[in-house]
Amino acid sequence: MSSLQPRCRSSLPVLCSYLFISLSLLFFLGRHCLFYAPTSSSLSHFPSFSNSKRFTFSFFTMDSLSKFAPGTERPDPLLQLAKELNPQPLRKSSDLGTALTLHRGSLEHNHHETQYLALKSVPPATISTWRHQQTKNFKTIRTCYNATQQLLILKVMPNDAHETPSRMFNTFVDTKLLAMGIDYNVVVPTGTSTVRIGDWTKEPDSSWAPVAWNGQKSFVLEVGLSESDPHLFQMARGWLESPDTTVQLVVTLSISRRSPTITFQTWILESHRTMSTRGYSPSAIVRSQITLTRDGNVTTVDGNVYLGDTTAPMTQLELPFEKIVGRPPNQLQEQDLVISSDELKQIARGVWRDQGFW
Repeated sequence: MSSLQPRCRSSLPVLCSYLFISLSLLFFLGRHCLFYAPTSSSLSHFPSFSNSKRFTFSFFTMDSLSKFAPGTERPDPLLQLAKELNPQPLRKSSDLGTALTLHRGSLEHNHHETQYLALKSVPPATISTWRHQQTKNFKTIRTCYNATQQLLILKVMPNDAHETPSRMFNTFVDTKLLAMGIDYNVVVPTGTSTVRIGDWTKEPDSSWAPVAWNGQKSFVLEVGLSESDPHLFQMARGWLESPDTTVQLVVTLSISRRSPTITFQTWILESHRTMSTRGYSPSAIVRSQITLTRDGNVTTVDGNVYLGDTTAPMTQLELPFEKIVGRPPNQLQEQDLVISSDELKQIARGVWRDQGFW
């Protein structure tokens, strides 16, 4: 036994070195290894998977996964939108009206221009005064303001083309709710009224709020120009994903200025499973999309609903009852709201008539 003891003692430093190297390697892999998830492009080399929608491949590090763990904050979609718009500083209060006038003029002459405008260094007093002094010329502007960051995002419509679909959409929704016995003691149409969501105060193009929610909105409509679709979609995400939001359903209506084409999309929040046991936070997704076009005297309605990995044709707009009213249906007549193809065509005709396409 005595002859073995020195040998064991001499090998102990070697074992410790191996252990240290192994632990260091595990730490390195844990921090920097890549979890491989297949993308459609990578699967194109494998015929059996190239047409599958079930496989999405991305690269994630442990750091990037931890950003979406429960209890951590997701990136603010409205801050992202403001950054994309490259906000310019507001030098003085009077410059706000000038900036809007110039932007609207640019929109009228350039169909490629985004309708969104961002300004920074906008004090709360300036935006408060301006909101109370908006003239008739600025009635087609919607504001989104972050007092903490002093950021102002403005959606500017070059004309009144979005007012018609907003009013008609309101009428259809209110009529269908009333037909189910959901009167203004249950759900109130709150129009373009400003609501606070986290650090932002926002104005929709139209909205609804359950009475029991004390003015907090459940459902909003956002109307925009198709040339600004990426920014319109960020706005939809902002309604659904911003901290402290109560909005559960968003409908976006995108209007083309080049052709008689309008597109409706319904947006909801949906959780996604991930390889991380911590998982992602719920994300805004498009549940359905319906496009109306006109060729000659024929109006075509074409659309799809997206249910998980499957896609089915749909030519009517279905709005979940629970996401508008704030509770599941509990009466026989209560059900999801349906805006039919014919009703969608009426909205489209109203838009195209204002645009001169009809």
